[in-house]
Amino acid sequence: MMSTKQRERIWLILGAGWLLAIATALYNIGFLALDDYNNEILGMIPAQAQLPISEWVNQREHPPLARVILSAITRGWLAVGIEAPVWQLRWTLALLAAMSFAVSAWVLLQLFAKSSYRTTFWAALLVGFYFMEPLIFSRPMVESLSIPFLLLSVWFATKYHSTSEFKDLGVALVVLAAGCMLRFQIGVVVPVLFILPVIQRHYAHAAALFALGLVCIGVTGAVDMALGLPFHGGIRRYIEYNEHASAWHGAMPFYNFILLFIGLSLPPTFISRFRGMKWRAEYRPLAVVFLFFIFFVVCHSAFPHKEERFMIPMVPFFIMLIAPLLAHFTATKAHWRILYFMTVNVLLLALVVTQIPQRNTIDLALAVDRNANVKSLAQLEDSVGIFPAAYGIHSKTVLVRSVSIADIANNKDWPCSEPLVVRFDKSAAFAKEQLSEKFIKVREFPPGLVERVLVRTNPGRNIRRGQLEVWWPEKCGLQF
Repeated sequence: MMSTKQRERIWLILGAGWLLAIATALYNIGFLALDDYNNEILGMIPAQAQLPISEWVNQREHPPLARVILSAITRGWLAVGIEAPVWQLRWTLALLAAMSFAVSAWVLLQLFAKSSYRTTFWAALLVGFYFMEPLIFSRPMVESLSIPFLLLSVWFATKYHSTSEFKDLGVALVVLAAGCMLRFQIGVVVPVLFILPVIQRHYAHAAALFALGLVCIGVTGAVDMALGLPFHGGIRRYIEYNEHASAWHGAMPFYNFILLFIGLSLPPTFISRFRGMKWRAEYRPLAVVFLFFIFFVVCHSAFPHKEERFMIPMVPFFIMLIAPLLAHFTATKAHWRILYFMTVNVLLLALVVTQIPQRNTIDLALAVDRNANVKSLAQLEDSVGIFPAAYGIHSKTVLVRSVSIADIANNKDWPCSEPLVVRFDKSAAFAKEQLSEKFIKVREFPPGLVERVLVRTNPGRNIRRGQLEVWWPEKCGLQF
């Protein structure tokens, strides 16, 4: 049992982590994947320009309920007087961060209630300050939205594992079914809920769980129908999309996610024999957490289409599983391991919190939004890629078109209402044709530090993150 002072210390750590998650949400308005801009952000902001459900519900492969909920939240911000889309987004991210972190902290305290103070301390420290946590808690992507449901499900499943009361198992399934309406793939852990009563020989519980599962299938299908889709039309559409997804996304090796989690462990921290480690005592309370983690990773590894973001729901599970290992290092005075892990983690945390993903295009959209004279935006070939127009009200009305070097050379009277955007890797060709004599550079939109490194080390996959330059005729002035 922890003393009052130790308990207060745990609460202080969790409180500081909660504030960090909210601060990250308010500052870092970037999006991690283009899918999340197209499927969630584009639909939720500006709240004053949202499309009716009937116009988009059949257009995307993501679960429609996520967009419905997020859209309702941003409309709430608009109702209380928040008109700027970027602030509608900020407060929505802050609300998501506050709720997700609160659920994670509560589940952590329940799961580690009988663990040593040292292990609970590390679990709290990781939930609050592991480098990925503040960002994943505060993103509107469906992977992040599913985290609270997975955590609540694993807690009630753990309760069932220790008490054998069916109500806990039933709640675990219902919560998981609710989460599946936001992220279909988390349903791969459902077999764990059936394994638990079987290993305890409570076959009646397994049968009752099956019946409850049929009810959940009926209710979740009815939700799709209420949104204008066929019965379970969302997941059927998702399966149809992924039947051919590997053709354009590419197939990754089965061990891709294993390598990912090895990297997330910040090696070589955990390369150790762990002499004297009390494995059974430390991991017995986390047995169901371990099963959820293994099922999720193995099932996702079996599919050819793999993206690192698919593992976002497992990050809180992963850090709970490594907490006992760090506690062991503390007990055995493995100071270099602790110092190394914490140093690297703090450096990464600072980068993750302060570096805004897709900063180049977001800053461009915000600048366009502030310039009412801009009616359209010309990009040299594919310089901009996706223009996040939703970050502004005026920018949402701006037309983006692609032009070639020849188009620019042949236009003798370029309008001041249409800035030209040139990505850094195309500026050499722009200068070679002496077009830089016709235009002047008025603004640069650089990426953040992390994205600069990504562009330099792997330009093939990350060139779209590179610096953008805005040009227009000298007659238009220098202000943009």
